[in-house]
Amino acid sequence: TPVWTAMARPFFLYSEANELSLVIGGLADALLLGLMFLAVGFTFGPRQALLGMLVFGATDLYMFGTNWAGATLRHDWIAYLGIGVCLLRRERFVLAGVLLAFAVMIRAFPGIGLAGVGLPCLVAFAERWIRDRKIPNLIAHLGEHEGAVRCVLAAIVTMAVLVVVTSLLFSFGAWVDWMKKISLLDAGIGTKDVSLRSLVAFGTEEA
Repeated sequence: TPVWTAMARPFFLYSEANELSLVIGGLADALLLGLMFLAVGFTFGPRQALLGMLVFGATDLYMFGTNWAGATLRHDWIAYLGIGVCLLRRERFVLAGVLLAFAVMIRAFPGIGLAGVGLPCLVAFAERWIRDRKIPNLIAHLGEHEGAVRCVLAAIVTMAVLVVVTSLLFSFGAWVDWMKKISLLDAGIGTKDVSLRSLVAFGTEEA
């Protein structure tokens, strides 16, 4: 996304392509993941952090095609999502919303994680409506779910700011171009496509 591009530019805009710059760029993910697992350790305990490191290190699900050697800021979204979850656990809802928004704005699909924060509030509202057979008091209901509301609102504001800033940096058509690119990528089956469609197409000429 334009947000990812804006964040990655400082790594390479003023540097030459040499071994040092590539090594430093490659270490960015290791630093972010290290911070995430430290946050998990301090929030949920060392056992959970070590288990997460083991599972992450033992899987090759994310190592498709050209990614075997790693890449700069390939796993930044995981770090923001993981640290955001830790902040939710510590009830730092606004900061959690900001980090979850960054995860969404650089990879889009982590929006599922953000939806997981807001959906329980919506479901509880619908359940109360059905049970009481009348529309619940919205203000009181949102007050009961204050943490989720603060997190989602912080995320929405952060995403709006990021869209405006990146549009000013690049162009207001940058997001439209990104959407067109995503549509083209989604139209076919690629080596990095993890989906039911690619599983069904496995072994066919299209795959």
